[in-house]
Amino acid sequence: EDKTASERNLLEIENILKSGNVDIWAAWGGSIQKRKYLKESLKRIFELSNKYNCRWLKANKDTKNGHPHHPTRLSYDVELIEFETDEYVI
Repeated sequence: EDKTASERNLLEIENILKSGNVDIWAAWGGSIQKRKYLKESLKRIFELSNKYNCRWLKANKDTKNGHPHHPTRLSYDVELIEFETDEYVI
């Protein structure tokens, strides 16, 4: 993991979220389980999104392990529904 790149990414994400009225599509699939730093980064993004009152959306179907599906694994007519970050267990 490159902590400098991770910190820069989080700063850029916060700059976007500061603009207000931001919807975020949760769509990382099972890859979140493969690298510990992804979980840590996601926790920090959740915190930032709460700070700026962002709304999270996900596809109406999760992976078999309960993660929001990545778009490459979905059909084009997928319905997006609300994603509760407080209920998601990484």
